[in-house]
Amino acid sequence: MDARRRSLLADIGHANTVIKQHRDLAHKGQNVGSRVEDIWRNLTPTQREIVMRETKSDGVVLEHSRDPSMCNLFHFISEYSLEDMTCGLDHFLDMLKFRATADLLGQVATCDGPHTEYMM
Repeated sequence: MDARRRSLLADIGHANTVIKQHRDLAHKGQNVGSRVEDIWRNLTPTQREIVMRETKSDGVVLEHSRDPSMCNLFHFISEYSLEDMTCGLDHFLDMLKFRATADLLGQVATCDGPHTEYMM
């Protein structure tokens, strides 16, 4: 198998993983979305920061939407920054709802969403 074919198969595998994860997020949004919303609304900004850092094994997160400290990651998840997650309740909830309910292809192809600030 040549390198080009292996690369294509790897890309297809990654795409299938993303599709499965999107379906899972949509399913969870329908089943437990209101519970997540209740929990998030009851967290203080400090508690939200702890939650964010706990999702990473090294505790490192984007400090703001253009934070270059994690290489180019901010190009892909600029809306998931500590500044945005701790400043207001609705940012995370709106982003999560959009990611769970919007068409996946539309999210990827157009980079269109309420929280898309900067893309490559």
